[in-house]
Amino acid sequence: ALMELRRLKEIIKKRQWVAKRYVGGIKNKNLFPYPYTADCSYLGFPIKAITETYKNKIINALSDESIETREMFPCLANQEAFNLHFNKDFIELKLPVSQDSEKRCFYIPCHQHLTEKEIDKIINVINNKK
Repeated sequence: ALMELRRLKEIIKKRQWVAKRYVGGIKNKNLFPYPYTADCSYLGFPIKAITETYKNKIINALSDESIETREMFPCLANQEAFNLHFNKDFIELKLPVSQDSEKRCFYIPCHQHLTEKEIDKIINVINNKK
């Protein structure tokens, strides 16, 4: 891991390049890739689906092609440490955007080891899912 720090700028640049490829390549009208930003190192690339059901269809289609995805991190209010402070009604009423993001968003791979062929495959699976 320490050796990777020597290559940090190169790693971040490659991850940003992958993110740009996704932004330019994903054309599925049911998905909303997050905009590219030059100051992000992209642990994963976030995408928001039109519905939670459609998100699950995309995740399953990617999984069928051996492409790993990650769920969106849970809203803080939904994490166990906050259960004593917030009830479900409060969360739904006061935190609708975070609730919606948790349900409809997911991450696709965005690391420095992805090849152009792998990126193209991810984009094709995403674009060809109806």
